Amino acid sequence: MKKIDCAYAAGIFDGEGCIHITRNNRGSYALIVTVGNNNEWLVKWLQFAFGGYIGTHVSTLSRRPCFQWQLSANKAVEFLQAIMPYLRIKKPQAELAIQFQSKRNHRGISSTPEQNALNEADRLLMRHYKKPWL
Repeated sequence: MKKIDCAYAAGIFDGEGCIHITRNNRGSYALIVTVGNNNEWLVKWLQFAFGGYIGTHVSTLSRRPCFQWQLSANKAVEFLQAIMPYLRIKKPQAELAIQFQSKRNHRGISSTPEQNALNEADRLLMRHYKKPWL
């Protein structure tokens, strides 16, 4: 990947992207990176350049189609590492996301209560980075 493409992707991500550490109903945690935009070309370029999935929905406000590009787990980390040198706003979130994913159990073994507590702490810290007033 060219540096200029990584810098362009970082600018898009700083403005339109989001990093989530989610917890599902069964108590397992996952890293998800998304970019939402109503420019289909933009999200298709991200998919072509970095992989991932594109979902669509119609905006309730503008009634226009909205496209959402998504990566998860290790693919999300690869993307964040590629754009890290160029991030400004979301750099602390990206660092936390990479750290979170590096601690993940990749063998399908259930997490211990201690691992779940650390995962929950990371999830809450990520939420604080996005909304420091909470």
